[in-house]
Amino acid sequence: MIFGALGLVCGIAIQVAPAGATPIPPSTSACDYSNAATPSNPNAVLGVKPSSKITISCAAGSFPANSSILLVEASGLAAIVSPASANLGEVDATAIGSATTGAHGSLSTTFTVPAAFKATDPKAVCPPTKPQINAGLTCELVLVSGKTLAPLNEAQLMYVGQGQPNKPTLQATARLHNGRTTITVSQVRGACPTPPTGKSRCWWAPR
Repeated sequence: MIFGALGLVCGIAIQVAPAGATPIPPSTSACDYSNAATPSNPNAVLGVKPSSKITISCAAGSFPANSSILLVEASGLAAIVSPASANLGEVDATAIGSATTGAHGSLSTTFTVPAAFKATDPKAVCPPTKPQINAGLTCELVLVSGKTLAPLNEAQLMYVGQGQPNKPTLQATARLHNGRTTITVSQVRGACPTPPTGKSRCWWAPR
């Protein structure tokens, strides 16, 4: 059951581009995450350290009442690994947490960050490497239904000292026509190949 859940988690939950934590459709879960360095919020946990605890609080109605929830940490490589069956190699299967929701479908629990992230893929590490950060990958904490094995909610994990992505390269041009100014934004040629690599200097913006 656990290994089946991990395959689903890695195939669905992990995002390639930076994004805030959100319910994973069709889940309607509303969860907040926090630790000693980060106030409770639904987006990400900053200042993550090995062996530290992350507090998880989900509102009533987020999950079925009295149901089992699995807590899984996965490397950002789970988003891009191929074939999909290799996703299991990108998670720490030795540090899976579990909890039970309340009578009203709420959840209040903690997840202990592994003292040393271990995955069968030697390139799957948390915190991520600089090339992985440059490619927009980040480690994730994912909540998974213990009954249906479906991913339900996720949060980004930002480790202490993991660094920032390369400074993005962006070019913009403005063109005036009939009283209107059109601004065109593009990536400098060659700065962000597809797929991105460890030397990429990509830029991204909110959608």
